Amino acid sequence: MRKNNLFKVLILGAMFGMTVFLNGTAKTGKTPNKKEKQEDCYIPKGELTCVTDINTVKGSIKLAEKEAEKDKLFKDAEKYFKKGRFGNENVGFIDYPEGWMMFVDPDSGPSTMQISREGFDIYTLDVLYIVDESINLTKITEEIAKQNYDDLLKAGHTKDNLEIKDVVINGYKGKSVKVKRVSGKSWITYYIPNKKKMHIIVVEGLPQHTDKMQKFVEKSWNPYK
Repeated sequence: MRKNNLFKVLILGAMFGMTVFLNGTAKTGKTPNKKEKQEDCYIPKGELTCVTDINTVKGSIKLAEKEAEKDKLFKDAEKYFKKGRFGNENVGFIDYPEGWMMFVDPDSGPSTMQISREGFDIYTLDVLYIVDESINLTKITEEIAKQNYDDLLKAGHTKDNLEIKDVVINGYKGKSVKVKRVSGKSWITYYIPNKKKMHIIVVEGLPQHTDKMQKFVEKSWNPYK
């Protein structure tokens, strides 16, 4: 692992409740077969996606490759880190949380940027580009959020453990889906449409921390700076 004096990179294999179109399974439109689930990945109870098992040979290779990919992404964003902002011009920005470290998830996409405190509390910034200009981005945002909510119900969550609502972050309207408790954590996924992009912001962490983390995002997120 290469490091510099500006930041440390934290490598962990934990996967969180990312939206279904951001992980490798959903991007290919395939569901791992039984053997693949046993050998290369697993689906944590109550979650939607197959998580890479970094204790396998394939898993460790995948993690190393992702580490190299993210190293460049983080280095390119150093100019923003120095200004106290975490993110880049693609995924948007939040304030840089003091004392947090870069996080590399082997299942994340090429644009995903993550930062973590002690490997458990995590902020994730990502983006989905909308190529078809005829698509109603607001409608698609609502449909994706609703689909995520419905999939979580099918995964075994009760309605009182979930929350879907309209949100406004610094003037940008969108939707959020919250899981109050799963595997000892809470997570909140924001879907914010903006021009030809859908920004995805994920707050994940200990239930007693996520309210404060949400306020941090809602106070500091901006798609441009």
